[in-house]
Amino acid sequence: MRDFGLLSRDPRRPAAVFEPHPQLVVLSSRAARVRAGQALQRVLLSATVRGVDTQPMTQLLEIPRLRRAVTDPADPWSPQMILRIGYGMPAPASPRRDRAELLTCPSHRPDGTNALQAARDGVLC
Repeated sequence: MRDFGLLSRDPRRPAAVFEPHPQLVVLSSRAARVRAGQALQRVLLSATVRGVDTQPMTQLLEIPRLRRAVTDPADPWSPQMILRIGYGMPAPASPRRDRAELLTCPSHRPDGTNALQAARDGVLC
């Protein structure tokens, strides 16, 4: 696991507790990164629908020497992503901004309605 607080010498810094036997999934492809990305999208969306949490763990694959260590040279399949999956502790939803703040539309739509009001009503520009 990455720990971005290693430079902090605060002994009171809490340590994370993880399950003793995590479930890991390795997504591999035959050098087709776009297809691997599409497969990853499907895995992540399927997990979300089923209430399963996922955590990408690509650190191992980012270092060429370690990537070679987990790749079989005789196998055409190459690991693209490592995911830790399971059921996590509930957490509050992250805050979201109102979509009217995020959409940029012409001030008036062709049908004469105001774009900001249309966005509030859930109508896209």
